[in-house]
Parts: sequence; structure tokens; C-alpha cells
Amino acid sequence: MFRRTSLALALSAAGLLALTASAVAADDYAGPAVTVGNLWDGLKPDGTRNTVIPQDVLYQPSGLGASRINPKLQYVHSEKDRKTMLAFSTVTAQVVGKYTVAIPNVFDWEDIATGPCPAGSCIFAGDIGTARDIPKPNGISSVVRVPEPDLSDGQTSGTLTGDYFPYTMPGGPKNAEALMVHPGTGDIYVITKSTKGISDVYKFPNPLPKPGTSSVLTKVATLTLPLKEGDLPYGEVTAASIHPHANRFLVRTYRKVYEYRGPEGAPFASALTGTRVELTDTVEGQGESIEYAPDASAYFTLSEKLAAPYTLKRVDLN
Repeated sequence: MFRRTSLALALSAAGLLALTASAVAADDYAGPAVTVGNLWDGLKPDGTRNTVIPQDVLYQPSGLGASRINPKLQYVHSEKDRKTMLAFSTVTAQVVGKYTVAIPNVFDWEDIATGPCPAGSCIFAGDIGTARDIPKPNGISSVVRVPEPDLSDGQTSGTLTGDYFPYTMPGGPKNAEALMVHPGTGDIYVITKSTKGISDVYKFPNPLPKPGTSSVLTKVATLTLPLKEGDLPYGEVTAASIHPHANRFLVRTYRKVYEYRGPEGAPFASALTGTRVELTDTVEGQGESIEYAPDASAYFTLSEKLAAPYTLKRVDLN
């Protein structure tokens, strides 16, 4: 397991809660999508960027998580039963870290998020999918929590290990592709995926049980998303992210981006029943990942594809 860093320790609970309580001025992400570039790893012999990332390194990228200890860096993971994750620059799209995540019994790894944890700052990986309601072979859904690597300390590769939190949902397993973590409280949320445009939001208990002990999640909200006639994927939730000020959150579908907003200065629970605003889509064939910048100046998306190049896009705050 990576050790916690002094920078991670500086992210105290008091400081995070103060950020959560900050009032957020009226704002919007309505500008055009900007292409940051294709993810690249080193240079080819002719000096150009190598965007051919092998499938055993990144396959069907399906979730983004913004680092809380490495400036201007995000994580992206492979989907399904591959346990690979990359760290990359949100400025240049360069890959700067390559990892394996020790996820027990992984079947359908669908999303990641970052947030506070006993180690300071952690990456939360969600084995939350059921492949369109096909039961998992082992019947277990879970979230794995691993300490963030500190790239400034040379932690640019290796295996990330941590704590394993299996869970069940009332009424039995449900397909999900969206995972969110509250930046102040560490609350973990899972949002189900439905072809009918109606998705339920479930929450882990806080504090979490002893690692390895199964939790029963609590339903805390239902989201209704518009469907375009003849194009059901418009309403299927594929990713989500909580705003750094925690009074709103993003929801990604295959071809739309929405933000649910609570009143200024209100707790996060108000956003779950707040106003839904359609934001700029980044026009991807299969949008499955989304994440705010840590300073809330933008949000980023990366389309799921079977093979590279993988294109990072950004929508700036107006």
C-alpha cells in the first residue's frame, strides 16, 4: 500500500468541510467543448507523441477521478475485469503514471472517484456494474478504496492496494455505472442505470463498516432524465461527479451532460432533489466518464472506446 503523504494529510476534515460550506456564485458550463488532446505516453522515434496506448494498459476507459494531491492530474481506469489505471495531465494529456488496482473478485469495474479517507486522500473504484442486469458470477458488488499515489515522491507505477467494501441493495442487485464521493464527508453514492430514464441514488453508511463487511445501501433519491424518442441511451446514467463545493453534481449519459443544483450554501442532499440543468456535451460516441476540475473551473470527459487514441475533452466555466 502507498503511504499517505504530507500533502494528503494537509487536506484536513475541517478544511474540506469549510470548502463544502462555501457559497457558489451563479455560474454555468455552457461554453464550447475544448479538445485537450489524445492521451499519449512518451514520444515516437520521429519526436511526435505516442498515442497508441496498448489495450493491456488501458481498455474501454470508463471513469475519471481528479487527484487531490497531484496538481492538474486525473486518473482513468479500464472497464470490465481489467484492473489497470493511468494518471495523466489535464493540461497536456500526457500519461504520467501506470498502476494496477487490487480489486477482489472484479467483474464490471465502471467508475472511480476521489475523496477523503483515513490515509488522507483516496481513489474509490466501483465494481458496480451487472452488464445490463445479468447477475455477477460471484454475486458481489463492491467499492475498493486505495490511497492516492504521490507522483512527486516517485510513485509513478505499481499496485494500489487498500480496503474492500462489498455491498447489497434493497430488492437485489441493480446495474450501475456511476460512483460519487463527497469531497468533505467522504460519503459514497452509487447511481443506478436504467433505459427508462429513471435512476435511483444509493448511499453507503458513514462511517463505513470494517473492510470486508458487507453494507446495505440506503436509497436517498430518484433522478428522472429526459429520453429522446427512439434513442433510449439518452437517459442512461453512465458517470457522475460531485462538485468541489458539494452543492451540485454532474451526471453523464451516453450523449448528454446534466448538472443537478441545490441552493447556494445548502448541503449536498439538496442537490439530489435540485434543479436539473443541461450542460455542454462533448459529443462522444459513447460518453462514459466525467469529472470536475478540483477548482471547479471546468469539467472533463473521456469517451469509452475499445482502442486508442482516447481523446480528453474539457468544458470551461463561463
